[in-house]
Amino acid sequence: MGIRVTTQMLGYSRRRAGVGSGGSLAKYINQGGTGNQSYYNGLVKNSLAGNDRLSASRFSALQKNSAADRYEKSRYEKMEKAAGKLTQQTAALGEKVDGSGEEIDIATQAAGFVDAFNENLSNLKQSTDILDKYYHQSMKETALGNKNALEEIGITVASNGLLTLDKEKLAGADGEKVKKLLGTQGDFLRRIGYVSSRIADNAAANVESASSQYNSRGDIMNSYLSRFNRRG
Repeated sequence: MGIRVTTQMLGYSRRRAGVGSGGSLAKYINQGGTGNQSYYNGLVKNSLAGNDRLSASRFSALQKNSAADRYEKSRYEKMEKAAGKLTQQTAALGEKVDGSGEEIDIATQAAGFVDAFNENLSNLKQSTDILDKYYHQSMKETALGNKNALEEIGITVASNGLLTLDKEKLAGADGEKVKKLLGTQGDFLRRIGYVSSRIADNAAANVESASSQYNSRGDIMNSYLSRFNRRG
């Protein structure tokens, strides 16, 4: 806490020392002799710059790391949500192809699946997490491994694994071929459903990890702020 020098304090000292009036000195100390910065605040700043240089540098690093943690948390929350959507779309498509799904045509249901598939593939490609890289490769290989069969029913597979749906072709495709690929027991759909659930689990774990690191750094930053506030 700063010490404010009052006119009364100076007056008492002057009287004891036999010195004349000089109230402007209190104003100089409290309000500043030069510029807008008070003399006392200047002393505080110089003290922090000299004695707490390492602490200030550490605090700045903590701020940057905390911002990175917030970004990672947000990114993995997005991935978890997208993976959950793919899991739902996969299950809904399989049920529809098997004949037990909602009152919606297979082509429309497949369009939702294709969009969710492509979103997850793109998210995984941008991630630096080793498991995400594995899941990206797994999804891509699963699509490319069924490339010919998928194209026969109206789903084109690009070299990067992304899917494109031809609704009209799918609507007129052979029912058994469609069921073999997109039914609940189809190898392609079952594999994607399994991988999507693993993506969601990994994303959830990373959200928790990023949150923990952010909270930990927040506690440390608060301790730094408390120290500075006590001094100021």
